[in-house]
Amino acid sequence: MIKILFILLLFGSFQILARPTALSSSNRNKNATLTNVHTTSSAETLKTYTGEYTNPETYVSFTIVVKDGKLMVSNSSNKDDFFLEEIGHDLFESKGQKFLFQRSIKTKDIIGFSIQMKGLPDKPFVRIKH
Repeated sequence: MIKILFILLLFGSFQILARPTALSSSNRNKNATLTNVHTTSSAETLKTYTGEYTNPETYVSFTIVVKDGKLMVSNSSNKDDFFLEEIGHDLFESKGQKFLFQRSIKTKDIIGFSIQMKGLPDKPFVRIKH
């Protein structure tokens, strides 16, 4: 295995990909391009993310509901409602922030999420109500 990696590195044909990718259907020749593969979830699937979440460290709470086929986040402390755009499995984005949802290992149910912002530590939120 190490020899193979060394050979690939030596000849410059080794790449580490951060996300699952697939060949573009429009260009499957030697110059084929890689594109991200992700489909958006149905309203029924989005309901699995809904509920009330809190960060015990900052005492900030969010309520997440499905509205117009998208997840809408409400923050009761500043009356700021915004929609999340789905960008991957259990991964959403809004206002330059990424919301990465965590699941229980045993039940696969959503148990919380982390807000990720560039240059800042992640802020974990725990689901307190479905």
